[in-house]
Amino acid sequence: MVEFMSRYSPRERLIVILAVVVLLGLGSHALIIEPYQQKVARLTEALEQSKSDFKWMKDMLPRLPARASAIQTESLNGSLANFVNQAVTQQKLNTFLAQMTPKGEDEIRVRFKAIPFQKLIVFISKVKDREINVKDLRINASDSVSLVDSSLVLDKG
Repeated sequence: MVEFMSRYSPRERLIVILAVVVLLGLGSHALIIEPYQQKVARLTEALEQSKSDFKWMKDMLPRLPARASAIQTESLNGSLANFVNQAVTQQKLNTFLAQMTPKGEDEIRVRFKAIPFQKLIVFISKVKDREINVKDLRINASDSVSLVDSSLVLDKG
């Protein structure tokens, strides 16, 4: 590299050094700084959306059905899939049920599409009354206001 640079005049060396510095600056900006700033912007946006969703859920809390303290939990008799199917039918949620997949004897995955949030909460409450654990719950906003898409994994405790 020294031999390469020694062939040039001092002015040309200065131009080459400045060009390398400019290229290094532009390259680091394009490959390091800009992707970092974009990632920070995406994470900030996701955080704001999560805060908004949390505030909405907190605001909806008073609208949830009241639960009597005298309700005693009943234990589950029979298969988990049968109970979930009965609970969905009793609460008239068949139109919202997208998929119900048993995972062995003690677990089942239930997916609802465009279900009213309040009906989903009532369903979860009914399931919890029978001593069934909600192992995993994912709720996403649907296309319409107050409707959600959800995925639950229920576990026979």
